[in-house]
Amino acid sequence: MSNSTVFLVITLLFILARLTTAGNMNPFVGVCDGRNGDNLPSPAQIISLYKKINVAGIRLYEPVPDLIVSLQGTGLLVAIGPKNEEIKTLAEHYEFALNWVKTFIAPYKNVAFSWITVGNEVIEGEIGRYVPQAMKNIKAALTEIGNSKIHVTTVISTAALANSYPPSAGVFKPTITELITEIVSILSSTDSPLMVNVYPYFAYASDPSHVTLEYATFRSTSPVVTDGKYQYTNIFDATLDALMRR
Repeated sequence: MSNSTVFLVITLLFILARLTTAGNMNPFVGVCDGRNGDNLPSPAQIISLYKKINVAGIRLYEPVPDLIVSLQGTGLLVAIGPKNEEIKTLAEHYEFALNWVKTFIAPYKNVAFSWITVGNEVIEGEIGRYVPQAMKNIKAALTEIGNSKIHVTTVISTAALANSYPPSAGVFKPTITELITEIVSILSSTDSPLMVNVYPYFAYASDPSHVTLEYATFRSTSPVVTDGKYQYTNIFDATLDALMRR
């Protein structure tokens, strides 16, 4: 499944530390399941493979009805979200949000929906300003159908950082600070995590003269970056701390 990217869902991976307590779960490995590709495995084959390699969670970038059906009764933790182009409508029309929840969440009683991701890396664009209200509408819709335990969040890119080195100097871009603050306030009030797409290899590919392959792929055996009392052997941990150390 070349179009699927393995990702780690760790207590501190998708969370801004000290801003929410939603990370009281054990670490697990999940897969982001994309649909852009040819000759994709069937839903049954996907689920069978995930179970075989002990994958515990799956992220769907948008609702895929036949795959959602196949997830029923599997126990796999599921992150799912609307299409980015639907966010504005979700924000402006509560009935649209309610219909989305009734269509893609409510009918599937035996699917372990854990997160609804409102927006994938849209915070810096025109759509970004609609994310907070869209999150609120989705959360209200979940409450209306009696499923308020599902966390509603959004997914940001590490490009949202104005600076990430050293990690202790991590700071969001000034142009989105107000929006990020509003989103984090919502997440804090609902005990939900902020999700982040972290791509260690891309950091190496874009700047191999300063980022070694070993540092990007968890193969360094000694600290590469020292920041105060913290030492980092991989850019993944360093990036997370740039997001979390406030």
